[in-house]
Order: sequence, then structure tokens, then C-alpha cells
Amino acid sequence: MKKRLNIGFLIDDLDNNFSREACIGAALGAKYKDANLFIFPMKYLETFNATTENDFNYQYNTIYKFISSKNIDILYVMLGTIGTRVKTQEQLNFLDNLPDIPKIMLFTEVPGYPCVVFNNYSGLKDSIEHMIQKHHATRIGFVSGPLTNMDAKERLAIYKSILLENNIEYIENRVVYGTFESDCDSCVEELLDRNPDLEAVIFANDLMAVSGYRVFEKRGLSVGDDILVSGFDNSPAAFSLLPPLTTVESSPNMLAYKSIMEVDKFLNGEVSRKDINTFFIQRNSCGCDEFEFISLYERMGIHDFSNFTIDIDKIFEIIFEEYVNDESLNLIKERFSTLFNLIEECIESKDFGSNKKIIHHTLSTIVVMDEFKYTSMDNVINVMTAMEYLYFQRLSDPFDRFRFSELYSSLYRFMIRLVDKLFQAKRQNATSISEISNFLSDYMLNFKEDSADSYNVIFKKLKRIGFKKMYIYTFENTLKYRSKLKWIQNENIELIAYCDNDEGVVKLPENGKAKHLEYYEVINNEYLPDERVTMTLMPMFLGKELYGLSLSETDVDTIDCISPINVHLSMALKIFKLFKKQKLANEELKKDLELVKRNNEELSEISYYDALTKIYNRRGYLKESAALIRNPANFGRLGFIVSIDLDNLKFINDTFGHDDGDIAITCIADILTKITDVNSIVARIGGDEFVVCGLFDETDLKLAEKKVFEYGKHFHSFISECNRTSGKEYIIDASIGFRIFICDESTDLDKEYDEADKLMYAEKNRKKRLYGAYR
Repeated sequence: MKKRLNIGFLIDDLDNNFSREACIGAALGAKYKDANLFIFPMKYLETFNATTENDFNYQYNTIYKFISSKNIDILYVMLGTIGTRVKTQEQLNFLDNLPDIPKIMLFTEVPGYPCVVFNNYSGLKDSIEHMIQKHHATRIGFVSGPLTNMDAKERLAIYKSILLENNIEYIENRVVYGTFESDCDSCVEELLDRNPDLEAVIFANDLMAVSGYRVFEKRGLSVGDDILVSGFDNSPAAFSLLPPLTTVESSPNMLAYKSIMEVDKFLNGEVSRKDINTFFIQRNSCGCDEFEFISLYERMGIHDFSNFTIDIDKIFEIIFEEYVNDESLNLIKERFSTLFNLIEECIESKDFGSNKKIIHHTLSTIVVMDEFKYTSMDNVINVMTAMEYLYFQRLSDPFDRFRFSELYSSLYRFMIRLVDKLFQAKRQNATSISEISNFLSDYMLNFKEDSADSYNVIFKKLKRIGFKKMYIYTFENTLKYRSKLKWIQNENIELIAYCDNDEGVVKLPENGKAKHLEYYEVINNEYLPDERVTMTLMPMFLGKELYGLSLSETDVDTIDCISPINVHLSMALKIFKLFKKQKLANEELKKDLELVKRNNEELSEISYYDALTKIYNRRGYLKESAALIRNPANFGRLGFIVSIDLDNLKFINDTFGHDDGDIAITCIADILTKITDVNSIVARIGGDEFVVCGLFDETDLKLAEKKVFEYGKHFHSFISECNRTSGKEYIIDASIGFRIFICDESTDLDKEYDEADKLMYAEKNRKKRLYGAYR
């Protein structure tokens, strides 16, 4: 039997949307090649020199050390993103230190290495010439990425050449250099200060355009009217901006997929470079009101609307672009063909009702297919809208046109419902991730050893959010790794538990004892499954302490949940190790009493305090609030309970990353701590949920109610000050609800909290009605 190929995929960060999309494409390619894919996220090379006390992301840079010629046959490297913050020579030094296996560069060309890169020229040329030829712009600025990045250099060179081709002088003063991230407000300010008469600005990627929108708004410039704007990448940020950002489609999903599909040619040395086309996507930021369908009809081969033939193959080329000839798309192509044939039948027969359900069903089977990820809803809607006009020309009878419009409107409505259903499923999955994170935080302290029972509870929860398999490896001793020290590969690695089945049932290797492995065996050992897998290797650490590794397989759409779950698993390992130390100390008849005391203190802090915010967690709140309210000395006093819920945490996490989500959570905790009496209890009881409980000094109810009003006013005032000084592009806000009660032996804290929670949700719903935002 032929050995299955092991493909390595070395990326920067699972929290980076660009990298996640690349992982999805690579996973789909590996699926069709029947190859194993192992993803190695390692953050950025800059973090080797981390200087801040709390920046422990350098721990991810240990991951690539587990890559070996003994476990990986070919390695794809996203060097441009991994090394975007360091100089070219440091990037090359990093490559030289990788194992001696075939290495393919993705998204970046590196001398001496095969590569798969975007053809930046095609899409960017169309974007710039659209500004020049359609909107007659001649004063065009350019926000480049860092010149340590090869893509940034190439896109700048294209900008220069397109200007010259259109007889526009290149002026150095019209170029500034950003970071490829959404924190380059200052360089956009500099560009406008130098060139107050600019007509258009081309951004070398969409994230920097986010900065541009902020600066333009601050200066009173209306995007699409006062200044024309275009980006590059077609990231989620592009469509969410107002107005939607004109950009260039450079699908990381597509590029990664294509690169994996060429793996045999790369291994045989038949290919040294492969270019993936980019495409101009017109939206509203460039000054256009509507999508221009003329070019779309030209691509369909239609020039005469009164006499035309619809070519399904050309439609597929528009919908699937570079993917169109892949055999893996045959089934979805057949279903699209069926869809358009059914609509054609309606036109020919003038029967617009009998096929309606079949049309809807066919569309629904298309949207849920994995292969639908090869295209975008933008492409599908543009084609459907263009086809609607063509079909309309075939009908002359007004009543037939009316019934056809009704059928097509139902199709659009059905598409909206399908998309909404998929969105709701993603929302539900995000909610499940939050619930499971809370569970791991609140209840894993009940497990006092790393037994099968302990892991069974955890893994069965993880199965609900798409985890299929997981392997937990630990170092024989906890390693304390500091950023400025050279990482030395640890040979003492143990497999302590694994789940390799759909039931989520955990197994322990060889009679419940840990299995000692060589470092390269973490992705190449007898316990890994025989079937094809796509798995991600992550370091398990807290601060400077590195405990081990997790190797997991998830649904490809939920790969972004690995990072937050990995943090909780790391904490579980820390707790298990602390309990193990405590047990050993007790067994040795308390030879080292000081060590036991330190362990107990650390366990107590973990038990009652939230690791992120340093305030009480749910366990601490329940203990302390009960002690306060049920103290007979406080009976008869007025007590209060406050329910607080952070608004839009999911939006912040999805758009800006979980680090910014943590900043928002910490901001609320800090404010509550500042404005609340020291004798009151402040706690974080869930992912975005907080509670405050305490007693009033006042005995008069009206005075207490006045104090509650002042508390709320004070709270929102501090939030406003936080937003004013944070420098973040999102707004932190929270909803709040109060409840006043009299302490006595019958006081039910849960009931009082529920009443406060209802008032909090009433405020949240009021905001939703006012602003229409999901909260």
C-alpha cells in the first residue's frame, strides 16, 4: 500500500483571517490529493525579540522545531506573513534553519525556492486604470506595505508602471509606507498632509484601507465622493466598510488550494513557479453606484441582448474563476447547470410555478457543499443578476414578465435565507465555543489528575464545536522558556491522552502510562489514525511555562476555535501538574512544607479569580456574595446586585482578533473595579458577563436608587473615556441592569440576579432597536 503523503503548512497565526482562509484552501487540496496536512502556526518572527512582559507569543516559535524529514515530505511556508516584521536577511536565515526537505514558498517569491504567488499585476492594473479611465483621476496616492515584504515591493512597482503607461507622472511624495495592518492612521495622515488635493488613494491591502476610512472621516472626506479608494485582498473588512471597498480579489484559499494540487510536480521538480490571477472587484468606494455588467456580459460572450445564447461553461468561468477546470468541482458544476436549465425550462414553458421548489432545493444543495468555498456569494449574485436581465429579454408578455420577476424574487429571498441560516449556524458555533470556554474555566478545577475521566469530560464538550481528534503531549518536566534564550529541542516528550474517534471517548496509551516519544513522533506515531487527516499542532503554555503540545483535527470551517480552546487546555495541564506536585509532596510526608503552601496558594487563586481580569470568577463570586448577604449582621440592610454584559464581543473577536476581545473584557473589569466600593464584590462570571454585589450604607430606598443612577452614569462615563483614549477602531460598550433588595435569611441571590439580568437585557434590546447592531 502506497504511503500517504505528509504535507506541512507553516503559517503565521490562526487568528489572522488571511491565514485561516489559506488553511481552508490547503485542507481542501489535501483532501482531493488524499494527503495528510499538518498545520504549524508560529506567529511572527519578530516575537523572538519580544520585549513586553506579557507578550508570550514567542512560545509559538517553538512549533517549527517539530518539523523533520522524518515526519514531513514537503513543507509549504507563508514566509511573507511570518517574516513581515523582520528584514529579508533574517527571513532567509530562518529558511536556512528549516529541515532539509522540499520547501515551497506561498504568496512570496524567494530566490532559490519554488513558489506559488499571486499575479498582482492583473487585478491591480484594472483597479488603478479604473480610477484613471472611468473616473478621470490623475492625482492618485499609494499606501504601500513594508518594503521588507516582497508583495509590497511588487505592488508599488505596479503602481508606478501603470501611472507611466497612462501618461501620469510618478511622484514619490504621493507614496507612504504602512504595516499591512489596520494601525497605519499616521501614514495616511502624512499622505494627506503632503497632498491635500489627492483625488484617489490606492491601498496595498484592505486592512490599511480600514485606517484610511478612519482618517478620511476625521477630515470630513466622503469616501466615493470626495476621495476615491481601492484596496487589495478582498478581505471580510472590504465588504463590511461603508461604503463597501472596491478591491482586488486575491484569494488565499484559491492560492493554497492550487499549490497543494501541484504537490506532485513540486516534488518531482517539474514546477518552480506558479502564478494565480487576481481580479478587480468594483464596489462603491471608487465612486461607482452600481456594478457594471457590461464587462460581465463580455466575459459571457454576449454582445447582442436581443439575440444571444447562454454558454454555461462561460458562466462557470465567472463563478469559479481559477478553479473552473478542477475535476473536484464536477458535481457542483452539474448542480449549477441543473439550476440554470430549470430556469430556462420555466422561460420556455411559461410555467413559473412547477419548478420553483426544485430550483430552491437545487440552490440549497449548492450552498452547503464544501466546494462552494471556491467561490464567493458576490460572484454568484452578480451572475444571477446579470442572467435575470437576459432572461427578462426573452419574455414579451407583461404578465409573463411579472410571474418571472416573482420567481426570481423568490430565488433571491431563498438565497438570503440560506446565507442567514449559515450565518446563524456560525453564530451558534461561536456561542458554543464561549459556553465551552466558560465550562473549562469554571469546572475543570474539579479534576485533580490527568486521568481518562478528566479528559473525557473535556473532549466530549469539544466534539460539539467540531473537534474530531486530539492528541495531548507533555514534556516530562515543565519548561521555562524565555524569549531571548535559544530554544533547545526537548527530547522527553510524552503522549498522555488521545481521542481518535467520533464518540469523543479518550484513550490512554499502554496501560494508562504515558508513551515516551522522539520529538518528530508528535505527528508520526503508532497512535495516529490510518485515515487521511488535517491536523494543527499548537504549543500548550501559560506565560513563560511551556507544558507540551496539542495536535487536533477540527472541521475546516472552525479551525479558528483551536487557539482559544488551546488556552484553556493549557490551564488544565497547569492545574493537573500543580495537583500532581501537591500529591507527590503529601506522599513524601510533607518534606517540603513551603512548596505545598505555595502550590495551595496558587491553586486557591486559580480557583477563585479570573485569569484574564484578576477579579473574582463565578466560583469566587458565589462564595463571597453568599458570605456577605447571608451574614446575620447584615440582615435588614439594603443590598444591590448589578448585571453587566459586554456588547459586541463576538464582532470584536471576529473582526480584530481575540487579543482585542481580551482588551475589551479587561477594560470593563478595570472600570468596575475603579467605580465600585472596595467592600463590594466584582466578578466575571462568563465570557462577556460581569456581576457586582454589595451593600448600601444608606437605609433610605430613594437615596439608594439615586446612588444606583449615579453608579450607572459613572460607569458609562468611564467607558467613554476609555474609548476616547484607546486608539482602537472599535467602540467598547456594555449593557447594565440593577436590582435593590433587603438582606435577610430568605434572600435568594440567584433570583435577584435574574431580575437584574432582565433589566440588563432590556437595555441591550433598546440599543438594538436604536442602532440595529448585533449585540
